[in-house]
Amino acid sequence: MPSRNLEKIYLPDTYYHVYNRGVNKRRIFLDDEDYRVFLNLFKRYLSNEPQFDNKHREYPWLHDDIELLAFCLMPNHFHLLVYQVSDKAMTALLRGVCTAYTGYFNKKYARVGHLFQDRFKASMITTDGYLQHISRYIHLNPREYTTWSYSSYAYYTQNKSAEWLQPGKIIELFPSTSAYAEFVADYKTSKILWTTLHQNSPTRSFQGGSLEGRGLGGLDFAGLSVGEGGSKGVGAVIGFRYFCEAQVDSHHFLNLFFICPAVAGDSHLDL
Repeated sequence: MPSRNLEKIYLPDTYYHVYNRGVNKRRIFLDDEDYRVFLNLFKRYLSNEPQFDNKHREYPWLHDDIELLAFCLMPNHFHLLVYQVSDKAMTALLRGVCTAYTGYFNKKYARVGHLFQDRFKASMITTDGYLQHISRYIHLNPREYTTWSYSSYAYYTQNKSAEWLQPGKIIELFPSTSAYAEFVADYKTSKILWTTLHQNSPTRSFQGGSLEGRGLGGLDFAGLSVGEGGSKGVGAVIGFRYFCEAQVDSHHFLNLFFICPAVAGDSHLDL
């Protein structure tokens, strides 16, 4: 059996969706200061110039090794979209941020022990279409996503910038920032599909591939998947009065399965 202590290997020059949540699903951000401290840690490692502690010791400088493209912090979990240039940069960044934040949190709230459930999880992204949809999924985590203060959405749609955040690789996939905003808001087709499936499935159980989710609008998911190559998806809905297999293009398929938390009315995805 592989050791739990083996360090995972992540590929260089690769996009990743990174996420983690609090131990026992507990909240990891209790007030505005907590959110700000967590975000400020990215500045520590990703600024244009090396940063130093109060004893003038240099923090690991990862500016040229990894790019933070998008983020969203929710009360009990976080999502990041990164582009890893060197193979150990993502691990170094997450270790530094999460260790420092746990120390801050434990001191502030007089607690001990782990704050995060486990090591971070990272899913590799291999197509531009998937990259676009993951960025939208991340930004749609909050119910009021356009006004949520702790995501990168405003950096995509308003004249806002930070040296530790590099949204350019995503924005350049769209004609304009307004086109990106429209892309994020465009889930009407998904809502129609979602409502149809919901109304026709007495067991409300769906089975597919590798993405697991629970608590979405009262539904229980066994798994969701994206079709190979990102060109189409095949969804088998179990629990209909008949077996339904639907093949749809990647836009609609991903709309249905990645945007469903916002459509269903959840304030955030309970990973």
